[in-house]
Amino acid sequence: MLASLASRLSAAKPFRLSSPVATTRAFSRGTATNKPRHTMPDQSFFTSRASLRYQSNGFLLRRSFASYHHASHPGFVTSAIYLIIGLNTAVFAAWQYAEVTRDFNIIRLLEDHFLLSERNVKAGRYWTLVTSAFSHMHIWHFALNMMTFRTFATVLMWAGVGATQLVTLTLGSALVGSLAMLYHYRTRRGDSRSALGASGAVMGLGSAATCLMPFSKWTLMFIPIPMPLWLLTGLYAAVDIYFLDSEISPIGHAAHLGGTMFGAVYYLAYLRNYGGIWLSFRRLLRR
Repeated sequence: MLASLASRLSAAKPFRLSSPVATTRAFSRGTATNKPRHTMPDQSFFTSRASLRYQSNGFLLRRSFASYHHASHPGFVTSAIYLIIGLNTAVFAAWQYAEVTRDFNIIRLLEDHFLLSERNVKAGRYWTLVTSAFSHMHIWHFALNMMTFRTFATVLMWAGVGATQLVTLTLGSALVGSLAMLYHYRTRRGDSRSALGASGAVMGLGSAATCLMPFSKWTLMFIPIPMPLWLLTGLYAAVDIYFLDSEISPIGHAAHLGGTMFGAVYYLAYLRNYGGIWLSFRRLLRR
């Protein structure tokens, strides 16, 4: 039963790569402060070659490394990151246990409470609009989403984003991504697929990070060409738009786009004072 369900799911995966293993280089440029330099944690999904203090295009983040530890309480943010990853891990483990033991009671529980479907919404289980973003059935889907989530969340933390903002951004991106997927299926495709996965939330975090640091250089695993984050995000959005109405793609492109849009709106509403594209736009207006 679980195997047949898996073939019907529209799993939204973040990047098409063959291995979930990656490395990260420390940020290498100066921080305009005499305090010790802080570096990003290792084993992230991306490689970044840009400083968070000064970007290659002159974009300035308003908070220096020296103030991060006091302004955004990175310990709280780190706890929030691993809490979200832990919840995803628990639901993933439940799917695996149900598959191995063929426990149909657990399968039914997971289908009713951690699966995005029109049936669940019509039954009044509106929480599945969010809980489905904490649900993964396959190891590659789970691993890639969690590594990408951790990377973007850590970048936002070092940009000064606090735990409350990070959690709000994650949940909001998940919710809007789910709504976008349901709306697209109902109005354009006319089917009632089920879906799960954190990709909508991940894209929301990636969109916000792009608005904060659009010209920071990133390298995807096995693609040794550094690209600015705005180009990487833009290419991925273009792929989602191109395959949005595809009948053969199993990816939740509508959820990706919904999460991306929410992340950009959240940046404009709550994170623009941290710098990034809003600061650059204001400078252009003053000229």
